[in-house]
Amino acid sequence: MHVWHAGGAQHTLSVQGLHPHTCACAAACRCRNPEACPGNGSNTCAAGYKSNLCGVCQWPGWGSSAPFVCRKCWSKTAIIVLYVLAGVLMLAVAKLLCFFSLDFANVVVVANGAGQAAPASGQPAQPAPNEVLKPFCIYLQFSFLVASMQGLAWPDTLKVPFQALSVLFSSASPQSLGLECILPRNTRLPVPVQGFLLVMAMPLLLMVALVVLETVKAYLASKRNANSTAGSAFAIEKKRLVAQSIIVCFLFYPLMLRAVMGLFACITLDQAVSFPYVAKAVGSFWTGDMSQQCWVPGGYHRIAAFGLGLPLLIILVLILPAAMLGFILRHRKDLYSDKLRHFSFMFSNYRPKVAWWEVVVLLQTATLVAISVFGFGLGTYYSCLALTAGLAGTMVLHAWMRPYASMEAGRTSLRGLACVTFTSFAALSFLPVGTVYGQLAVNQAYAITAGAFVLIVNTVYIVSVAVQLVRAIRWTAIVQMVRKMLGLCCGGRCAQQREQQAPAMPGTVKSGPPVEEVA
Repeated sequence: MHVWHAGGAQHTLSVQGLHPHTCACAAACRCRNPEACPGNGSNTCAAGYKSNLCGVCQWPGWGSSAPFVCRKCWSKTAIIVLYVLAGVLMLAVAKLLCFFSLDFANVVVVANGAGQAAPASGQPAQPAPNEVLKPFCIYLQFSFLVASMQGLAWPDTLKVPFQALSVLFSSASPQSLGLECILPRNTRLPVPVQGFLLVMAMPLLLMVALVVLETVKAYLASKRNANSTAGSAFAIEKKRLVAQSIIVCFLFYPLMLRAVMGLFACITLDQAVSFPYVAKAVGSFWTGDMSQQCWVPGGYHRIAAFGLGLPLLIILVLILPAAMLGFILRHRKDLYSDKLRHFSFMFSNYRPKVAWWEVVVLLQTATLVAISVFGFGLGTYYSCLALTAGLAGTMVLHAWMRPYASMEAGRTSLRGLACVTFTSFAALSFLPVGTVYGQLAVNQAYAITAGAFVLIVNTVYIVSVAVQLVRAIRWTAIVQMVRKMLGLCCGGRCAQQREQQAPAMPGTVKSGPPVEEVA
């Protein structure tokens, strides 16, 4: 924004969508959220916004719901309840994926033990539930990245589905529910850093919840079965916990990456100028807190970026994929054996020749997250264009390599990538078109029509996945799992009563240790 002095008074050019306080005199800075900069001649941010590019939320009463987007705070009770429900939902998804993954691993192990081949290449058979759910989860993760792009005039036909998507991932994205409204502000730890630590701690909290659940489950199982010991029951649950931990990492990986890379996302504003111009915000500022200058010695951004962000970035982008690749290559001859079936979520969906494909998925996810995070500096148009190109490249690589063992599962994954790529490409239609003198909104009729078409395409895909799941799920196994859970909640009393009431049969012997079950 042009800022200059004339006759001792400071003057600014106030235009909607452009920030009135800061920017170099040679160019105008566009707000990442045009609604935050009304441009009504008052040279101030909209209600609830403040600081550089109107990128900081007013406190008290306002909290961030997305980068550069503020809204009035909900009640503390409502935020806590919704956040807990989101965590329970993510926990249920992890348990469901674990159940189907181990169930599929049992089938593969039995087939391998019978001398049959591991998952064949391009089999047209009906895919197992986990072969459908895993690509669908990747579709949801990539859709969340598209929906989180800022500066787009999303039509009303897409706002509700995107809000539902943000609620689904809100357990690892505190901004979705405005969690910063209830974070303490009278501490030395800044609120943005508190939110970052909460994102990184959520997978650990979920794993702790799984440990508690499996411990209680093992205890009740030992009480229910008189022939089972607590040690054997805990050993079974411990192995199952390995599979659940891998699935939790899979679900939270893009969200953790988004938070870690966000520590390095900065936007350059003003450059030093000479009189009569005034540059109020010289340098680059952190997108997580636009009042905090990046890389300044002594500033908390520099400490958080190098102290927390850099080590975690190395772990997530380098160490984790390398460790996974090394593990799969080391055990490539016995991947489908019984001793590794609790690790099967990493490779069981793919052909044996490309059992390491999960490493490619991690690197693709890291690339797409980097585009969505650092796209703030490129601007909305180039960010959207780069994300579309990245998704298209992912789709082409998938079609070329055909990594899935089941042909139908591969088609499900490819259709999901095509839907996300189409959504990202269609987002280019919702770019606000403007100049330094004003901002023109996109045609509302066109936006609503295009949004409805995008919604229909994605809805058709979701319905097709639901139909596949209904056909693939072994409902008898689900019924057995529910009965088993009800039996565990009974605490073994029902089983003990049946044993006491049953007449003793001559020549009966106690059975050996229990065989591990899927549920």
